[in-house]
Amino acid sequence: VVTHLGAMQAQDNASGLWSLGLRLGGATQAEVVDALEARTVLRTWPMRGTVHLVPARDAHWMLEVTGSKSLAGAAKRRQYLGLADADAEKAVDVVGESLSGGRRLTRAELLAAISDAGVPITSNLGYHLLWYASQRGVSAIAPDVDGEQTFVLLDDWVPNPVRPSTDEALALLATRYFRSHGPTTRQDFQGWTGLNATEAKRAIAGAGDALVTADLDGTEVHLDPALLDADLPADGAVHALPGFDEYMLGYKDRSLFLEKDQFDAVV
Repeated sequence: VVTHLGAMQAQDNASGLWSLGLRLGGATQAEVVDALEARTVLRTWPMRGTVHLVPARDAHWMLEVTGSKSLAGAAKRRQYLGLADADAEKAVDVVGESLSGGRRLTRAELLAAISDAGVPITSNLGYHLLWYASQRGVSAIAPDVDGEQTFVLLDDWVPNPVRPSTDEALALLATRYFRSHGPTTRQDFQGWTGLNATEAKRAIAGAGDALVTADLDGTEVHLDPALLDADLPADGAVHALPGFDEYMLGYKDRSLFLEKDQFDAVV
């Protein structure tokens, strides 16, 4: 499911499990957690500064190609928070050292290690520092243990990552996004990935025959060619989605969503 989607919104762990359950058809929560423990999928901040589930082997290149976009604003964010750049870099070192040797620490334990090193973690500083270490490709979020979020070293969790070229990575992003979210626009793809227009066009072109272009009420959209002949589901099907589902957060333009009055009419 996660590979098909490209990445799946998962800033709230419970919502992420719910989203997976809706799409897996019959899988139990225990089976999903087992798959996460098997390191097939992990949570990190691959794009837009937001936590997603991503295929574990793709986490490194996704952080480099799209996650790096968020780093451009990190210094400004630290200035707003009153956090020195030197403290941020020190925290990254502490995270790396604390998790070395295959160690797995809870959020509280990792923040305590950062604080013990003399780096402030009050207010939103702690979250920023954990985000920054993961954004830099040092750490990643592992499954919860006894209800507590845990962190691991990304390189330990994924020792043999996939390393496509930049062009190959962009083409993969476009193929996966439009296959699972299409038909939709380049602008939606940009909003999802954080890529600029030039990069998005390059990604779509790189996807080649995996995608086709169509006209939807005068708007150019992209999609998997298999969808052109797909049978549409019967009208009236309603699914209860969690608050942070990919269906709601995977698009820049949400004007085609089922509106409340329409939902009321259906139910």
